[in-house]
Parts: sequence; C-alpha cells; structure tokens
Amino acid sequence: MKTWISMIIGLELVLITQFALACEHPLLGTNTSARGRQKPAFSRAGGRHGAEDLRSAKEDCFLYPKLRPQAEIPCLAPLIQAYDALPQRKQRVTTELGGKRIDISLNIVGAGTNETVLICIPGVMSDSTEFRFLVGALANEYDFWLIDPPGCGDSEAPDPKRLGRGGYGPAALAERELQAISACLLECPRPVRVLIVAHSLGGLVALRAFADPDLRARYGQVLGQVEGLVLLAPCDVFLSQVNPALADRADLSGFKVNLGNALGMVREAVAQYLVGSFRASHCLSREEVDHAVEVLINPGTRNAFQAMLREALPFDRKTRLPDFRLMMLQESWYTNVDLPCQIIWGKCDQTLPVQMGYMLEHQLPNARLTVIPDCKHAPNLECPKECARLIREADRQIAARTLPPRRLVTALP
Repeated sequence: MKTWISMIIGLELVLITQFALACEHPLLGTNTSARGRQKPAFSRAGGRHGAEDLRSAKEDCFLYPKLRPQAEIPCLAPLIQAYDALPQRKQRVTTELGGKRIDISLNIVGAGTNETVLICIPGVMSDSTEFRFLVGALANEYDFWLIDPPGCGDSEAPDPKRLGRGGYGPAALAERELQAISACLLECPRPVRVLIVAHSLGGLVALRAFADPDLRARYGQVLGQVEGLVLLAPCDVFLSQVNPALADRADLSGFKVNLGNALGMVREAVAQYLVGSFRASHCLSREEVDHAVEVLINPGTRNAFQAMLREALPFDRKTRLPDFRLMMLQESWYTNVDLPCQIIWGKCDQTLPVQMGYMLEHQLPNARLTVIPDCKHAPNLECPKECARLIREADRQIAARTLPPRRLVTALP
C-alpha cells in the first residue's frame, strides 16, 4: 500500500512539474514569457508566505479553471443561442455490415422546410456537437442532419474486437453512414438538395464513400443525390509517416487514463492539448474540454476512437511503416470523385498540414482549396462565422456547377 501511495504522489508531482514547465511557471525560477514579460522567481524561504505562494502559483498555472463556458465567450454565445433555438430531434438508424448491427444516431436540426440539407460528419474523437457553432452561424438557411458515427456521441460503440479487423476503418464507417443517410432520405417527405460537410477523419470517410468503386456500385443511388462536398481539413489517404501525437492517442492505455483521472489531471492535460490546437485560443470553451474528457474516460468511446486512428490509413501497427502500394491504389480512386468539392483548411494546422490540401486539390477532379490564415485544424470550431460564409459561397457555386479559384482568406472579420 505504501508503495502505491508513493507512486501516485510521485506521478502527481511529475505531472504538476510538466504543467508548470508548459506554463513557464514562476516556481521554476525567473522566466520570460512569449511577450517578453519577466516573471519573478519565488523565494526558497519557507513559512506561511511560502506556502501561500506555492498554492497561488499552482492555481495560476492550471489552464482549465480559466476557460469560460461557451455562453460567456462573445464570439460563440450568439451562435450557441441560435443553435439551441432551432427545432431538434434525434433519429436512430440500424445499420448492418457483415451481419453485425450498429445503431447510428443523427441529430436532425431545423424546421424541415429548407431546400438544402447539410449532412455533417465529424472528425475523430468527436461527434455531431462539433458542428453546433457552424449550425448556429447558418441558422435557418439550411436543414441539418448531424451524424454521430459508430462509437461516437449517441451512437452505439461496440468493442472493436467484436467488429473485427477494419470494423472502424474508413470503408466500414462510410458504408454505415451511407446506410443511415439513405434511410433518412427515404423518410424525407419531399425532395431536397444535399451537400455533405465533413471534418478531418470525417472528410477521409466522405471521400472514401465517393471514391471506392465497391461503395459506388452498391450505394450509387444515395451518392447520386449529393450535389457537392465541403471538406474541412480532410485527411488524405497518402501519408508517408505517422503523426506522433495521433499515434500516442491511439496507444493511450485505459490504466493511464483512469489513473490520471483519479488524480484530477486528465481534464487539465486535455485543456493544455486543445488550447495548443486553437490558433484563436479564446474560442476554446470549457464544454469542448469536458466533452473530450468524457470521450477519453469512457472505455467504449475511447476504444472506438483509438480503433479509428489505427485503421484510418494502412500503416503497420508495430513498425509504423506505411503500405505505399495500398495507399497509391486508394489514391487512384480519387478520379471517381466527380462532384464539386470545396476544401477549407487552416494555414496553421499542425494536425494535418495545409500542404495536404494542395495535394488533394490537385488530385480531385473538381476541387478548390480555400486557406484561412489565422486558423488551425478545426475551422468549424475556431472561426465558425467565416466557415459558414465559405459554405454559403460554395453552395452557390456548386448550384451553378462552378467553384471559385483557389484563394487565401486575407483576414477574418
């Protein structure tokens, strides 16, 4: 018992020290922040003031308590209010693949009277809620079908071992999501225009749906009802090396998560990670961190998103070397994506670099790339108003069967 207590205390001290380093903590001596402001070192003297200084410094270092709820962030508050004011209902669709069933949940948002439906597919470790600000920015202009992929949100999250190899891979996710979309289209009381908006891994899945010859043959009817794609930093099928941060998340053990959560460290670690993922860090809400923590500490959703990361691209899991032959085969399928495709990318993206966007624009038959300079990996969360404006513009161009030329957004409003 004493050994375990010592280990836990030691781990807590190590984590606190790591967070202190990340925050340029004054306990470590005189530091200079990014703005050049000098921070005073604390005295080594003990006593009452030393203890108060230690407590105050520790509180100052932690980021999560400083995050504001989304309703208190000026750029997000009106968007979440608009989102909450829209009619919403949940719809569940049972999908079947290889004799294995998974119930998929969709959040149907809007009055159901708009001409165009935006079907939104989220990235990894997320769900339909990642589009809430974007929906708020577009409000009554569209109806929205927000998909929770298998293992995400309110959808079922079966153990990856039960689904077997590839059960959370792009082809399987695409097929199940196409089944869900098909069911919703059959129940729709009137004809609608359909655009797909997909982010990150969701973009990889959307492209797989339209590129894979087998999926095109079996789901040609539903694919034919989609007029265009809007892809937010979609993952390309050709990647020469594993992203270390994504690999670490894919291999994160439940024991480490549970121990960190018991020590109260997971929430802070997630906050530190996410704030680094936002160019406009003032747009990071407390709810975003809370949601990511819930995904991590829930064994079902954690196992699902880790399986998605492992199966997204053909890498050998032990050596982490890519299967270039298979990647090039899947890359050759891009010629099948014959509908208009607007790609939106943050220039400062550190998860999937913007160079990938230029490659996709070159490889897809009818794609155009727009780059947002002051943005990282999630334009729908970081600059939802600008992202909404680009979607409106792309919609008009898609309806006219032309897309604007490649361009750089020079400044955010």
